[in-house]
Formats: sequence, structure tokens, C-alpha cells
Amino acid sequence: MLLTCLMATAAFAEPGVSVDEKPVADQTSEVTEVDRDYLMEVNFRSRWLSVPDNILDAGFYNEQDQNGLHPERPSVRALALGLEYVVRQGPANGIFYVEYLHSLMDEGYWDDVDDEANFTDGVYLKPDRLGMIALGANYGYALTMNPGNPNVEVAFMFGGGLGITFLTGQVHVYDGYSDPSTGQYFSAYEAYQEDPTAEPDDTLRIPRVLPLVDINAGLRFLIAEKANVRLEGGVHDMLYLGGAAGIMF
Repeated sequence: MLLTCLMATAAFAEPGVSVDEKPVADQTSEVTEVDRDYLMEVNFRSRWLSVPDNILDAGFYNEQDQNGLHPERPSVRALALGLEYVVRQGPANGIFYVEYLHSLMDEGYWDDVDDEANFTDGVYLKPDRLGMIALGANYGYALTMNPGNPNVEVAFMFGGGLGITFLTGQVHVYDGYSDPSTGQYFSAYEAYQEDPTAEPDDTLRIPRVLPLVDINAGLRFLIAEKANVRLEGGVHDMLYLGGAAGIMF
């Protein structure tokens, strides 16, 4: 019996290779690389946004109009920070983003332009944790300016898209008042300065959900086919200058 087992083992073994050393094909798997005709990016983005004063002048008095009766009207400014996921195929770029937009507008006196000038019927506005969370998608078309450069590829990129914003925080409203004993009217600014700790008269009615329109143009730099930097400007509901930087894979 022992002799029969030894003969059977020798018949199945390959010459010069022991049974223990024989490789087992089904215990290994070959890793194959999956080809794709597009690239992806993950970027950090930032934007500095504003509404120019000459646009605000069309609807609200400034301190020059009032001959110094009230202090300088606040500027409308904001800072947006967020993340992007980009799918790039040839010159076409699909940009998907989420960001938080923080209002940098100071509290102050706002008085809308009247048919007959009246500089005391405005309101005093005081932002309280005012901001927006934004979600959106853009399409960008890139025109390469130095094709074939292996180190830094430069492209002019332009496009646009749509998004949606969700308001956070609020804006408190303070009104003026008339002194019943003298009949003298005090503007909202004067009333607030008299008692800054007073409860607000109202809250500015701003829709909690608003549409977001993007129009942008700028330069994109692809660095050694590993990283990218984009500098751009345009419209992000407000006028903006900003950029994005990240990795590609």
C-alpha cells in the first residue's frame, strides 16, 4: 500500500519541482489597470464678493447725498469658502461645489432714494450671523494656450451654471421714532445710538432659499499633470474675484 501511494505521488508531480513548491495558479490574481477617458479634480475654492457702491447709489442714499447727516453707508461684501469636485474630459469641465458664504457687511443706516429727498426715514440694519450655504454646478470650457507643455499647461476657461442657497442667520431692523412731547423725529440711526441694547423693531424679510447664478472666466494652470490652480472672476449672484486649487487624478 505504501509503495502504491509513493508511485501515484511521483506520477502527478512535475520533474524537478516538489509538491510543496509547485505554484497554485488560482491563489493569485492579476491586477489590471482600468483605462478612462476623463480626469477628476478635488479643489479648495474661495471667493471675495461685493456689490459696487455705484450700483447701491442707484437705490440708497450715501453719506455725500446727506451732507454728513448720517455716517457712511455700509459696504456689501462677503467671503465664500468651499470644496469642488470636477470631472474633466478634453476641454469640457463639470464643476460641482458646496460652499459657505459669510457676510462681511457691517451694521449701519440704510435710506432708500425718495422722489422728494428725505434723509431721516431710513432704517438701521444689524446683521446677526448672516450667511448662506450654497450648492451648485457649473460648466467650464477650457482653451489651452500652450498645448504640449509637460510642466505647466495654461488655459483660458469660461462658463457658467446655476445653484441654490440656504440663508443662515438674520438681519435685525431698527426704526426711527417721534418724541410725543416735542414732536421731534429721530432717525433710526439716532434711535439706535441712543440705546444700542434695545430690542429690534423687526427682522428683515429675506427668503430662506434663493437661486444662484454663476458666470465666470479666468485662467487655469495644470502643474505636471498632478495639481491645478484656477484664477477667475465674474458673477456669483454678486461680482467676485476668486480661485481654486487642488489635485487631479
